[in-house]
Amino acid sequence: MPVRLSLVTLVLLSAACAAPHPWSGAALCELDRPQPAAPQSAGEDGEPGVRPAPPPAPVVEAEPGTTQWLQLMLRGWDAETGRATAPAVDCTGRQIRWEAPALACDDPAVARALLPDHPLGEADVVVAPLPEGERLVWIVTNRLASGEGLGPVAVVTVQQRRLVVRAIGTLRANVVRPKLRLERLGTTEALVAEGESCARADPATCVRAARVMPLVGGRFSPAALVNAAGVCAGPAWFYLGREEAERLPSGWKRRTRLDGSLSFGAEGFSVDEQVVVHDLDPRQPNAPPRLFRKAESRLTVKLAEGRLVTSGPSLWVRMHSKD
Repeated sequence: MPVRLSLVTLVLLSAACAAPHPWSGAALCELDRPQPAAPQSAGEDGEPGVRPAPPPAPVVEAEPGTTQWLQLMLRGWDAETGRATAPAVDCTGRQIRWEAPALACDDPAVARALLPDHPLGEADVVVAPLPEGERLVWIVTNRLASGEGLGPVAVVTVQQRRLVVRAIGTLRANVVRPKLRLERLGTTEALVAEGESCARADPATCVRAARVMPLVGGRFSPAALVNAAGVCAGPAWFYLGREEAERLPSGWKRRTRLDGSLSFGAEGFSVDEQVVVHDLDPRQPNAPPRLFRKAESRLTVKLAEGRLVTSGPSLWVRMHSKD
């Protein structure tokens, strides 16, 4: 008996400690899903009649298709042309705009340049599974010259008869090999969107980065990344893999490589970075590279009053400022 009581107590404590999602109970937008037609059979007179209902079967919720995601997430999307409105409008009626720093505190012109629009299709829909029948869905309505994509992102509950948007926002992130997930961030949650942008087909030209967007009032918001004094330290945009090369006066080639990772905890998250600099002799392509510099660093980022406060600049920025 004492053992049973202990187990019950543990279960109750676990249930009490399990924090509900911030969007629990919210229904921002809905879309009815088409239902399969009832099967028919011939009646006594040879005319079609309704077949008696078969025994109940387990409900298997089919994955929504591209058209359903576009109809749910975008107002004014034209199924015949495949085009969204200009500017695109999400299901709550908000225009799809990015009104925050994207790549730097003062973005260069290339970060603001949009590519010509195009009909939206399967390649523009990114879906990631979540527990409890929910999905993270990103519709890339616009592509940018910087290699990023822009469009509405939402937490969607997939039900047999309808799709329900629980939380929404506008995401700007890299579109090559994208990965979406949610992480706990203090008392709320945050969208983490990883992806790559590539200058050429060569994988060595690809840059991998992650955008972090806290959920505030039912919307994923592009919070500013600031230092302890409240000064902009950049967007919440973290490089996870990038490489640069330069030619030295000696004729050697210097290659700088960064690898990073994000780790989330109770109060915020940390950014672990490692930068390795090698020198290579082009006249000896088979010779091993010579290590010039190596450094590691960990930044901490906490959410405070809607802003992400960082403990300092990135290692990449610090090492480049010393060159």
